[in-house]
Amino acid sequence: SVRRLAQQFGAVASDVQLEARAAAAGRTPAEIVTVASMIQSETRLDEERPDVAQVVYNRLGQGIPLGIDATLAFGLGKSGNDLTVTDLRTDSPYNTRTRGGLPPTPISSPGEASLEAALAPSTGDLLYYVLENADGTHFFTADYAEFQAARQRCAELALST
Repeated sequence: SVRRLAQQFGAVASDVQLEARAAAAGRTPAEIVTVASMIQSETRLDEERPDVAQVVYNRLGQGIPLGIDATLAFGLGKSGNDLTVTDLRTDSPYNTRTRGGLPPTPISSPGEASLEAALAPSTGDLLYYVLENADGTHFFTADYAEFQAARQRCAELALST
């Protein structure tokens, strides 16, 4: 039920000290939950979650659109794998390819590992990631040319980005 989900989320938020740690990071709990929801949607591997968080925060900090198709898919009520070229140009507050900043709401219910990653991202200058393997692992880089090469490999392997 919705009540049970809300109670579970409340317990997890308490466990990770969401309010205090969000404030310490200069963010609102809502911003942390929105970032965590994107992390939840972008990778199923817990060890990658802090790097996805780092990419999100680095892009936000540099004013670069997040480019997370899962947000657009959520806004359109579609699966990320079903997005069309036309969808990618949709003028939606959830289109993080064309709009800067965070989407207006979370796009999924994040688990504890995603909340933790949003509160404690890895450090560095990562700006890009792309699916690298059918097992769900991603390639992370700060270099656009490396990112483009990885996207090409992804396309050749027929992995969905």
